[in-house]
Amino acid sequence: MVVSSSVDISFIVKAAETAGISPPSDPAQLNALLSNPEALKSMNLDPTIQSALASLSITKSGDKSEEEKMLCGEMYDAMDVSLMMKKMQCASLQEQYNSLFQIDLETLKKGATIMKDMLGGIGEGCLVSRPFKCDNSDCVFLDCGKITIGNNVLFGPGVHIYTVNHLIDAEMRRNFGKQTAKPVKIGNDAWICGRAVIVPGVTIGDGAVVAAGSVVTEDVGAGTMVAGNPAKFVKMIAN
Repeated sequence: MVVSSSVDISFIVKAAETAGISPPSDPAQLNALLSNPEALKSMNLDPTIQSALASLSITKSGDKSEEEKMLCGEMYDAMDVSLMMKKMQCASLQEQYNSLFQIDLETLKKGATIMKDMLGGIGEGCLVSRPFKCDNSDCVFLDCGKITIGNNVLFGPGVHIYTVNHLIDAEMRRNFGKQTAKPVKIGNDAWICGRAVIVPGVTIGDGAVVAAGSVVTEDVGAGTMVAGNPAKFVKMIAN
């Protein structure tokens, strides 16, 4: 999950729909549309949306595409129109696959076709159990207490945020069902990597990074990296 204050994907969807373009299937046409200021003006969109669309990174002829940069390990623009279209297409295929009831040969064949489209290819006779998930997913937020997330926060897959605690005393848990809740606050520009766990009452400062698999039991200072179980200070992060 990515929280970003830059360009919302709804801008792209609205532009595509207004232009009569199917967003998941034709990124080339959408690129052409977004690179044409006159076309954007003619669509009579809200000025804020026009400005956001006009500022998007458009792949120029002869340049290495953002996908090519991504695949060869270079810095790339994750908000690139073509990449976002592929992400939308993948989400659609994932939903189709997970909705199938694999109880007969015909359905299995349909599922295999969807997986090939989503992954680029699978081996003969390969069966992928449902649910199948790709990209950022499986985050769990237990919000008995308040969870506050700042701007431009990044979450990896499987991040858990807990704001509720059961009592340590077994008799109290068994006989009275009492529990406590404390808020969790995450500042601007923080990055919570995959499978990290944040327990009740923790505050994570602006620009902090929580390494993958960490269990955060204490506050994390702004501009710091923590890692481990329990998470410990690793280093300061240069701005």
